[in-house]
Amino acid sequence: MTVWPAADPRGREPIGELTTLQKVTVKCITRGQLDANGMGYGDTYKIDFKGGSGYIDTSTSIQTDDGELSPGDVDEC
Repeated sequence: MTVWPAADPRGREPIGELTTLQKVTVKCITRGQLDANGMGYGDTYKIDFKGGSGYIDTSTSIQTDDGELSPGDVDEC
C-alpha cells in the first residue's frame, strides 16, 4: 500500500510503500474533499509505521485483534 505525506495526495510523491503484513498504528481518519468540479480525494487514515508516519486510503484492509478495521471505528483528525 502506498503511504502519502498528506491526506490530499494530489501533486505529491509517495513517501513509502508498506507490505501486506507490516504493522501500523491508525491515529485518526481525515475525510475526503471535493472541489466545485468534483475533483478531490477520498477518506484517508493517518498512520504511524516503522520508519515514519503518513496517510493511506481507507479502502486499505487493516486487520486488528477484533477483525477488520472500518472507517467508522476511527476518530476524525
